Amino acid sequence: MPKNSLDEVVRIAASVGSPAILLIVALSIVGSTGLAGGAALTAALALLGGPGGIPAGIMVLTFVGGVSAALASYGLEALLVAIYNQRINQSDDDDIVDTVVREINSNKLLRQTQKKTIISAVTKTFSILLVGRTGTGKSSTINSLLGREVAPVGGTAPVTSEVSFFDCPINEAKIRLYDTPGLCDSAEMSNDDSYLEAIKKVLPFIDLVLFITPLNETRVSKDERIALRSLSAAIGKELWENAIVLFSFTCSKLPGNSLFEPFLGLRTEALKEFISEISSSKIAGSLPFLAIDNSAKSCPDGCEWIPELFTLIVERCSASGVMPFVEALGEEVGSADDSYGDYSSAENNTNEEYRSKRINLDEEQQQRVKRGVKRSVIGGALIGALVTVAAVPAAPAFFAGAVAGAGIGFWRWLSKR
Repeated sequence: MPKNSLDEVVRIAASVGSPAILLIVALSIVGSTGLAGGAALTAALALLGGPGGIPAGIMVLTFVGGVSAALASYGLEALLVAIYNQRINQSDDDDIVDTVVREINSNKLLRQTQKKTIISAVTKTFSILLVGRTGTGKSSTINSLLGREVAPVGGTAPVTSEVSFFDCPINEAKIRLYDTPGLCDSAEMSNDDSYLEAIKKVLPFIDLVLFITPLNETRVSKDERIALRSLSAAIGKELWENAIVLFSFTCSKLPGNSLFEPFLGLRTEALKEFISEISSSKIAGSLPFLAIDNSAKSCPDGCEWIPELFTLIVERCSASGVMPFVEALGEEVGSADDSYGDYSSAENNTNEEYRSKRINLDEEQQQRVKRGVKRSVIGGALIGALVTVAAVPAAPAFFAGAVAGAGIGFWRWLSKR
């Protein structure tokens, strides 16, 4: 679809507001049910109250044609995200984001999953639920992943029935961290109905669950067993759908001077067996397990763990969380492949800077990230940017420009692909 046509659709829809949004959703529904153009136009104009809904009848026809092309090219959620971001960027109202979120939630033509996807993209929020005992390295892991000190490290977390959270703005996105103090430290807290209810209330807004447990233990601790059993019983499979299990302190001395890889295998199987017991073998079998150590760049097997964690998050987080997560950390992603061919001196300098990105993905990780992004209905546009990051020395600035806007600038970039 030509860039100018896409820009015009977004501009008109953002200017008209709610009626145009209803038209777009109606066209999407009509198109998905197989009804032809005449019926689509009739349904759309009926929602707008006739051609007067948008100045001049010819503009209506042009707009409807542009919407149909945009829906075919990018999908409903992606188009609505661009329109809502245009409205937000053009508004002087301090409460415009809250207004937009309320409007999305009140749209009866959108499914709940669509609403969550659009709201996550518009608010640019990526939410992580942290589960694990005090002292397992939860805060340090977040700081390592994000590359900045955002979570306080050290001390003992208070044992309260509150699910606390704090926000970390990164670029144009916001990482929201939900912590569960005391959950894995106290049998009483793990069985507290009010506490479990508080976790259930925030779960619909969670894009990723990180369960962090030390590698240097021989079994799943009693406190962890009680907490995970209670959580799984209260929440069900939803707890595990977007979860990753992290083994911390992997560079520490292991019990009985065990070798790293065999011990990691035994620890993984023990935890899988327990999770299978409290959920199902299918859930346990699909869970990813990763060894990490916040005091080292690589684990004892020589593998860098931050690029792998980034890749796993793109694969495992909710579809609605892909765009905010990539937008937050995208500028820090590079390629581990240094075989770029011959370049001029200036190009070599740029290429060297590119290779020194904080999160360098190897070729296999690049492909996994590409597949992970594909599953997000609004993520298709990001694939080109991520693939470019893995192949072109000048990509970092291009990638940053592509995703940092997450609005009309994002769409202008996409239309050139």
